[in-house]
Amino acid sequence: MRNLKQKAAAMSFGAFLGVSAILTGLSPVNHQSEAAIAVFDQRNIEEAIKTAIQTANILTNEEKQLLLQIVNSKKLDPKALLKIVQNNKREDDSICKIIYPKIGASKIDQTVDSVWNQRIGDIENVLNGNITVVDVWQNEKKREKLLHDTYLEAAKAAKEASIQSKQTMQDTQALVEASNSAEGMTQLKQIGNAIESKNVYAITRMTGVLDHLIAMEATKYEKEAMEELEKAQVAKQTQEEAQKYEDSKKREVRPDSPSSIRAMNGKDYTVLH
Repeated sequence: MRNLKQKAAAMSFGAFLGVSAILTGLSPVNHQSEAAIAVFDQRNIEEAIKTAIQTANILTNEEKQLLLQIVNSKKLDPKALLKIVQNNKREDDSICKIIYPKIGASKIDQTVDSVWNQRIGDIENVLNGNITVVDVWQNEKKREKLLHDTYLEAAKAAKEASIQSKQTMQDTQALVEASNSAEGMTQLKQIGNAIESKNVYAITRMTGVLDHLIAMEATKYEKEAMEELEKAQVAKQTQEEAQKYEDSKKREVRPDSPSSIRAMNGKDYTVLH
């Protein structure tokens, strides 16, 4: 470990001497060269240093790599990093509003099965005939409310996505501009990661909105299907009840029955055998 530290220190010292020699060689020797150096900005100077490091014959390859790492390892300042974190927090909050609805068919704290059974109706009960006209009326009210809630959540999600997408575009544009003035590979990587996270947020947001659209369509079709099924079942039950009533009336009034009473010419007669 001690030998390694000594080697690193020696490399740094050697690199320092090498760069000093390079910069000395690059220093202006007359008025004209001074004027030329004056127009260099910080990034141009850094690029010049990189070029000088690569072409310097007095440095070993190991020393060149070390110096290039020093130049490229400059990170974003804390304020820039904090702004990225704050933007990501805002994105997280927005995504939660979209993908975690509190009402409707996609209500986050309930399964779709339970929501549909409670607010659309249990299809097994309908198929088995365990349903009345009152049940149909009550189910219709619950379905209308569920469909309203589902559509409302979808509208909120679309609005949130629209607002947040505009902000994401502004953030991304600022990051692209920052990448054009990045100092070293580390800053470029940090900005690149931030831009990539914006892409992930945008995809997640769009997926959330599509989920709402699917929930809307699925709920609408299930509501309509259950209503048609209930109507058919109620119609069947009504027909069966009507048939039973007719059959009972026929059993009560039969001409050949010994106990039947028939109305003939305004008088009652009992048929005896």
